[in-house]
Order: sequence, then structure tokens, then C-alpha cells
Amino acid sequence: MIGNVLVLRYKKHSYWLCFLLLSFSYNHSLASFQSALVLESQLSLFDYQETDRQGESLNTEVGQLLGGRLALQFEFNDFLTELSAQQLSGQVRYRGKTQTGSQHSTNTYNKIFRSELVFGYRFHLPFKIEPRIGLQYYSWYRGIRAKNSVSSLTEDYRGKVLKPSVRFYLAQGYLAQNYIELGLTRTFNNSMKIQATQCLSSVTVYPKADTAWFVRGHKQLFENRNYSSFISLSIDQYRMQESDVESGQTCFGPVGWSEPDNWMRLIQFGLGFRF
Repeated sequence: MIGNVLVLRYKKHSYWLCFLLLSFSYNHSLASFQSALVLESQLSLFDYQETDRQGESLNTEVGQLLGGRLALQFEFNDFLTELSAQQLSGQVRYRGKTQTGSQHSTNTYNKIFRSELVFGYRFHLPFKIEPRIGLQYYSWYRGIRAKNSVSSLTEDYRGKVLKPSVRFYLAQGYLAQNYIELGLTRTFNNSMKIQATQCLSSVTVYPKADTAWFVRGHKQLFENRNYSSFISLSIDQYRMQESDVESGQTCFGPVGWSEPDNWMRLIQFGLGFRF
């Protein structure tokens, strides 16, 4: 008796069970998870300038930096996540003024590290478009070399950058990785620490937030079963506004320090592989 009841109930609900199993199998087959490792070598044209409140240049730094970028990319259906780290370093030309206002030229050694976490979602319209939001952490070591009677000065910058952007894909299928990305850079939580010297105590100032922009182009060169190669060109610009004055000590007594308005531009050429 009990067995007959169970058989009847099974038959009654079997259609629903089959429907649920088929639906689950179908949805599971639609789910697409992919991951990739990206290695990219980079040449960067570095351009940095500080200005006074009237917009007049106080000093400039121009030169080339070399480095690379490592990224992990994850894609689930049309949701995308990317975690990346980049380092650039090199010596550039410095043109500016000393604290007494005298003209001064020397070299600076720069080392820039940037890590970034990005989330995006890809929409399939007549063309593919991908809104993205990124949070970047940066550190920048800036060592101004001593020359003649002017002593060296070392500064450490740290902070975060919010990067909303939109990526426009230019092709389908094999060339689906060809795109142009346009976005904004919003610096915040900035700090600049002047390292202590024989005649200067360590001082930390806090440049204020500001907004700039970036653009990136990406072109796939070829693809096979195991990896693909690409070239990239990007222009990243960052701005910070003048900090408040912080007090410090020198051999000649107390002094007020502040970081003026500044901007940095990085024009980067990359050659990379995606595994």
C-alpha cells in the first residue's frame, strides 16, 4: 500500500523533477567561466609638473621609465574582474628652482608601483560596451639628486585613485580583444613624505583630491590554442591639489612645508602575452 502511494506521488511530480533537472543543466551549460594571466612589458614617457597658485610652472620632470605589468583576469558570463600590479622605474631630467628661488637642473630617480582591482560588466548591443569601475593604490618614490651645492631630496608619495571608465570593443570573434577605453582618474587619500636629511626633519603633507582622465587602446596581434599576444597604448593623467602647510625643522629653524598643485602624465607603450 505504502509502495503504491510512493509510486503514484513519484509519477505525479516526475514531470516537474525532469523540468527542473533540464533547466539546471541548460543554465549550467550557459554559464561560462574563463581566467587568464597577462604579462606585459612597458615603455613609459614620464611627464611631471608642479605649479603655483597662478598656474606658473615651479619645476618639471621629463624622461623615460621602463617596467611591466602583471594581471589576473576572471570572466563569468559577462561579469569581469581584473587584479593587476605594475612597476615602472628610471632616471629623468629635472628642471626647477631651489628653496631660495635659484634655477636648478639635475636628475631624479623615480620608481612607481600601482596595484588595481577592477570590476566590469559587458553589454551586447549592436556593439559590445563594458562599463568598469577600478580602485587603484599607488606609491611613488622620487629621489632628486644632489648637484653642486644643492643637496638631494627624497619624497615618497602614496594614495588611491578611483577610476570609472567605459570600454568600447571594436570587433567580434577572433579580434574581440580590440578595444578603446575612456575614463576618469580621481586621486584621494594622498600623502607625500619628505625623508629626513642632515639638515631637515621628516615631514608629511597631504595633497588634496583632484580629477583627471585616461585613455587606453588595445589591439590583439595573434591567438592560438595556448596564448595570444597584443600591443597597447595608454595615456594616464593624474592631478593633486595643493596641500595645507605642515611645520618642519631645519638647521636654520622651523619652516612650513606644502606640496603645490601638480599633475603627472604617463604615455605608455606595451607588448604583452595573455595565457
